[in-house]
Amino acid sequence: MTIFNDKTGSPDEEKEMQQLKDGVAKAKTRLQEGREMPIADEVDEKIKAKRKDKKR
Repeated sequence: MTIFNDKTGSPDEEKEMQQLKDGVAKAKTRLQEGREMPIADEVDEKIKAKRKDKKR
């Protein structure tokens, strides 16, 4: 899911990263409450992959 900047029309990576981080935070909260959320690890992996891409 790519989020585009409304003004420039280019992909808005900062908004996208923030949404992913929010998703991880929500998922981890659910895990702490005892609800299973395997998606949290998946999203975490996506964030790590994006960071690696940016470092190149």
